[in-house]
Amino acid sequence: MAVIFEWMARKKPTRRPTRPSNNTVRASSAQPSNQQNALLRFVVWLYLAGAGLVGWLARSLASEKIAKEDRRDGPPFTLFILGVLGVVDVWFLADNEIAQILNSYTAGLFFGKFSVALPFVMILFSMYLMRHPSTVRDNSRVGFGLLLLLISISGFYQLFSELPQPSDGVASDGVLAIAKAGGLFGWLVTVLFVGSITVWGAGAVLTLLGFGSLLVMTKTAPNRIGQRLREAYLKLFPGHEAKVEAEEETSDAYDGTKVPWWRRGKTSEKKEFDTPVITDEHTVKLDELFNQQPDPETSPAVVVSEAQPTQLIDSGATEPIDLIDEDVASLEPAPAAQAPKPRRNYVLPPASILSAGTPPKARSATNDAVVESLNSVFKEFGVDATVSGFSRGPTVTRYEVELKPGVKVEAVTRLSGNISYAVASNEVRILAPIPGKSAIGIEIPNIDRETVSLGDVLRSNVAQQSKH
Repeated sequence: MAVIFEWMARKKPTRRPTRPSNNTVRASSAQPSNQQNALLRFVVWLYLAGAGLVGWLARSLASEKIAKEDRRDGPPFTLFILGVLGVVDVWFLADNEIAQILNSYTAGLFFGKFSVALPFVMILFSMYLMRHPSTVRDNSRVGFGLLLLLISISGFYQLFSELPQPSDGVASDGVLAIAKAGGLFGWLVTVLFVGSITVWGAGAVLTLLGFGSLLVMTKTAPNRIGQRLREAYLKLFPGHEAKVEAEEETSDAYDGTKVPWWRRGKTSEKKEFDTPVITDEHTVKLDELFNQQPDPETSPAVVVSEAQPTQLIDSGATEPIDLIDEDVASLEPAPAAQAPKPRRNYVLPPASILSAGTPPKARSATNDAVVESLNSVFKEFGVDATVSGFSRGPTVTRYEVELKPGVKVEAVTRLSGNISYAVASNEVRILAPIPGKSAIGIEIPNIDRETVSLGDVLRSNVAQQSKH
């Protein structure tokens, strides 16, 4: 027993393995996550730096300056990168089979052969979006018009091919048959017309579609095409002003309308007179017109005697001579004395002779619709502001906008274009702030304008108190 106890005393106690603490586990697991976050932050920084650089290049040639908080270069930069990748795939790797198959299942699948020029269009449109961000201008109309234009061009590629169908599948070289024509969009826009109105009718429809897309992109009404062409000419050639012929107006200026082109007479160039007095040249023409010849008996005759030698006259032999005969002077009538004109005081006629106009409106349904549109614009762009009231006039209404604490005035003033689009008026004026008030004024013309009569103006308190 003593041996056993001695052996137990000499034996060292075994230690239990200690479990790692939670802090140690967290520290070891945090190392790879920190590395991943750092890599992700670097990729995001690199992307934003590239977007800022491309956006700066796109805005360097523009005269408009965009505030830093209004720039949106991130989403357009994605479109720019896709355009660059398309350039590499379609232009530089055009003979590569893998690149051809990749294009046939991406851009070529939708736009067909036009996918060769699609990267260039994507790069241009991305730079346009950087120069005109969505915070400053609504680009939905331009994007929709551009899509219609691309679809119409793809339709022409479909018409000028063998009219393949999506069901034809893959060709022998591994490329989709529809990608060698107009793509899905080109097939979709022509399949309904080729079987009904033939290929020529489908071409006419595509021409109208492409022309309409240009009108949508440029925001041009059909009756303003000539005006827009002149504006484009003056913008391209600013030194040459277009000559605009003045239209003739009607002789009756009551309604202010203009004479239609089919009722206009032939205009002849009339020479202007230098003086209002008719000269001898025109007098002779009038005499010839009425076949009148000058009467020799009534016309004064001028007799020129033959020249005589000049003789010296003695000044002392002459006497003063009266230039005017006394008998002739006595026959001249004496000037009649003018009677003095009686002076009468002017009496202002009473204002009651003028009829009263319609009573002014303090509020209408149009004003409520504008208030709702303004509040929706503020809500859409995240501006904490509301319309607190308005002052209606005969032609213009001023809406008062109050800002919540911490909201900048520039947050409302930079939305002038969006406000004009929301209320469908290009004559919006912003007062920041209203003189004497802690509010921003937005003046918008009334759609339901009122007629102001002269009697109401003269009977107003301001006119009655005026001393002029």
